[in-house]
Amino acid sequence: MHKEQSERTKQDIQEELIQWTAENRDKIYSPFLTMKGFDPVKDTSIEILHTILLGVIKYIWHVTYTAWSPEEKQTFAVRLQATNINALSIHTIRSAYIIQYAGSLIRHQFKTTMQTNIFHV
Repeated sequence: MHKEQSERTKQDIQEELIQWTAENRDKIYSPFLTMKGFDPVKDTSIEILHTILLGVIKYIWHVTYTAWSPEEKQTFAVRLQATNINALSIHTIRSAYIIQYAGSLIRHQFKTTMQTNIFHV
């Protein structure tokens, strides 16, 4: 709040924000979200990858990776980098990145590790 407006109450500020929101509704919300018949909850599919499979994969990766010694991690990185990905539906493997950030991987990195671990662990 500005110094000259320090007398304003929380109620005044809240009312001003509600009024601004009502006046600028078209700027705040996408027209797509306000269409009749559109329900984001009903119209958004839930992917099994993000609800069940990814959680299981994260757990398996964590249990596996945390048990390795630094030498085993290095061996895995070398083997992972040498993987032939021609028949796999994955991007180029960045094994150094995967090893460095093993605790913070995202979907496609988990996919890479799960598709290739069977050959290297």
